[in-house]
Parts: sequence; C-alpha cells; structure tokens
Amino acid sequence: MERIKDIKEIIIGEGEVLFEVIHPKRKSGIILEEKLSDKRTNDYGIIIAKGSAVVDLEVGDIVVRIRPKDLPGYEYHNKEYVLTSRYNIAIVVKPANFSLTEELRA
Repeated sequence: MERIKDIKEIIIGEGEVLFEVIHPKRKSGIILEEKLSDKRTNDYGIIIAKGSAVVDLEVGDIVVRIRPKDLPGYEYHNKEYVLTSRYNIAIVVKPANFSLTEELRA
C-alpha cells in the first residue's frame, strides 16, 4: 500500500467500500494505539472510496458500525484503513448528522 501515491484515487471492486478508521482522543488527550480488531466502540470511519455498485453511500459519509467488528485494517501513511464489502457496513450517517465533541476529534 505504501507505493500508492493517493489512496483516494484507487479503483476497488464494485461492491467494496474503503474507509479511514478514526481513533478518537480520550478525555486525557491521549490517543490509544489500538487496532480496529480491539472492538473499540467509539471508533468510526470516513468513506474515502467506493465501488460502482455501492449506490446508497457517498465518499465522506461516516461509518458508525460494521459487522463483524474485527475486520482487518491496512496501514497507509500512518493511518488505518479498512476495505470491506458494502454488506459488512451496518450503520452509516451523513457528516451533517454526526456530532464530534472536542475530546473525540482525532
């Protein structure tokens, strides 16, 4: 993945979705170095690419819940990404419908 110049420009399978995993800060301001497989409940994702058959989601939408919760992540330029089928994404909201308090901003 490190050889890819711009991950937002990749071409993925028609039913696939790629999203960046956001690990929010804690009240202490410390970001814990846990992976998605640790099943942290306050992680979320931002969709950065989608296949042509994914018509109900848009780039920039917020992934709130996936199934299963232990999907493998990929590291790219010190950020974590998940590539999964649309079927595995259970809850998505538009950015305008997602509230971030300061302590949760990554």
